Amino acid sequence: MATTSSGIYYPTVTDDPDVPGDMLAMANSLETLVAAPFCKLLLAANFGVANNSNSVTVPFGSGSEIMKSHASMHSTTVNNTRVTPPLAGLYRVSAITSFAPNTTGFSTHSIGLNGSRQNPEGGVYNSGAMLAGANVTLPQITAYLNCNGTTDYVELFAYQNSGGTLNGVGDGTVGNTGNTMMIVEYIRPRVL
Repeated sequence: MATTSSGIYYPTVTDDPDVPGDMLAMANSLETLVAAPFCKLLLAANFGVANNSNSVTVPFGSGSEIMKSHASMHSTTVNNTRVTPPLAGLYRVSAITSFAPNTTGFSTHSIGLNGSRQNPEGGVYNSGAMLAGANVTLPQITAYLNCNGTTDYVELFAYQNSGGTLNGVGDGTVGNTGNTMMIVEYIRPRVL
């Protein structure tokens, strides 16, 4: 038996000579599914996004972790913008970003792999008086990324050009609309 980081016991299969190869492969696949890597982050505090800066990554610091299956996936103190998948494979990364109210410019967000933005991007033009009194929540974006399970990491990038620094919004309250969040989940073995 083995244990996940959350204390859940699950069976493991060793290289038992009495177990046929196909059965062994199937059992190991089931083991991976039981302990499949998963991380959900909900931004706990606002962060500043400088005007026209293409390199702003969302810092998921103290209080931002909602759940994670492996302790090594995310740290709130060291490289807190990163989620590092611990198992090689295909991951679905979904994100929502919210910005403070403003009436000018453009806001966008994208998912990054190893410090480089990946497609798709989602954005909205923040023009008109109706946006002056409410947070602007960008559409959810999703990317499917192959990760090597050791050094690859995923980040959420935010961009805006309102003319000055604008806050990305987060208060850490589950269920609040207008919170910035990111979910990283293992889907299947690596796709070549």
